[in-house]
Amino acid sequence: MGLSTYYRYRKKVEDMKLERMQFVILLISADFMASDFITSDELPPILRNAQNRGTTILPLIVSASYFSSDKNLGQYHSANDPSKPLNQLSKALHEKTLHDISLTIRSYFTQSKWIGKDFEGHY
Repeated sequence: MGLSTYYRYRKKVEDMKLERMQFVILLISADFMASDFITSDELPPILRNAQNRGTTILPLIVSASYFSSDKNLGQYHSANDPSKPLNQLSKALHEKTLHDISLTIRSYFTQSKWIGKDFEGHY
């Protein structure tokens, strides 16, 4: 990625006002966890907002990563079992997992308070 592309992308992210988000889905993979841009620019305002304003963070484990041992993200309960990332599931189980997660997300937006923090015993 060239510098001008990086700065345009960075400006776009800043314009998204990450600090105002109330609900964030993080698509966790090894690439996500290794990204300097994500860890230095995107995550800090999200994590601050979670701590200060109660933003709900929902990690969705797409592929194997060191999510569970990360000092910042490992404290959040993921939507699916980190030892069984989406890319390792059969098609049927993958689709069922995404469906169950979508119901949990829907409940967040239809109720004033997050009720599905356990993700319905998802794992």
